Amino acid sequence: MVKFSIVTPTYGRPRFLYECLSSISWTHPCLHEVIVISDGPPDADTVRTIEAFDRVTFLTIDHAGPSAARNAGIIYASGDYILFLDDDDLFLPWTLDVFSEAIAKHSPPIIFSKPYVFESIAEITASSSLSEFCVFDDYYASGDEWRWWGASSFVLRADLCKTNLFRNELFLGEDADLIMRIGCSHQVLQIQAPSTYCYRKTPNSITSGSKPSHLFFFATLLLDAESNSVYPGGSARALERIDIISRHVRPIILILAKSFHPIRSAILLYKTFPLLLLRKRFAFILYALAGLAYGSIGWLSCSIKKRTAFTRTHLDL
Repeated sequence: MVKFSIVTPTYGRPRFLYECLSSISWTHPCLHEVIVISDGPPDADTVRTIEAFDRVTFLTIDHAGPSAARNAGIIYASGDYILFLDDDDLFLPWTLDVFSEAIAKHSPPIIFSKPYVFESIAEITASSSLSEFCVFDDYYASGDEWRWWGASSFVLRADLCKTNLFRNELFLGEDADLIMRIGCSHQVLQIQAPSTYCYRKTPNSITSGSKPSHLFFFATLLLDAESNSVYPGGSARALERIDIISRHVRPIILILAKSFHPIRSAILLYKTFPLLLLRKRFAFILYALAGLAYGSIGWLSCSIKKRTAFTRTHLDL
């Protein structure tokens, strides 16, 4: 029987953490261990939350971000497969059953699952269904559309996971970088139905709450890694990598432009321009240029207002 290790990083969100841990099927025969890693000294409420669950292994690391926290859990884990569950996400009652079925039928090293998106637990109406699996030769071969949504989508065979850790310096997009580095080495199975976890949409979601500097750093890292041949596959898999990376970077270009960061947006558009031309993304190029114009006007307007306020303050002095 396969053994699952669940790895959950947390930092100062005891209410979410309690809901997260409560969603796990604790009596499932495949559940081997649940490892919660506090990214920094835990507060009293977090400690009380952990104490409410008898089988949790609780680790604490110096505050270093979610990648370092997950890596600590990966290193500690002793199961056959590692399941990632962020502290603000939830598993569903059938989650471990579906994972067990997928592994029994296909033994994939990498599993992606689809989320049910929610904002409050009261609105969750997800229901189980017959399992639908789609198998790909590797990750790059699955890149024709979004196949995963955050680290909570990932189920990775333990030996693969332990030799491919998250990059500690990444506070955003560490999941995308990890799976790009695994790239073309292992079979991928996507669970197309049912949803196996609930993704909580919060103000800190990537499209609404991430710092512009983090978004820019993540997009630049992907593009530079591709330019420097960090990701495997060589020229034979270049177009597949380009499609995946471009799918990550395009929304960031627009987010930065619309949030009045036109310089960073323009740098990313410049870096991706050859890729966009190669894939004939002409409509996006025009849309991005319009977004840049809007962002530049907004940025100039904000700058003028700040300078005017600064001048008035000093005149008053």
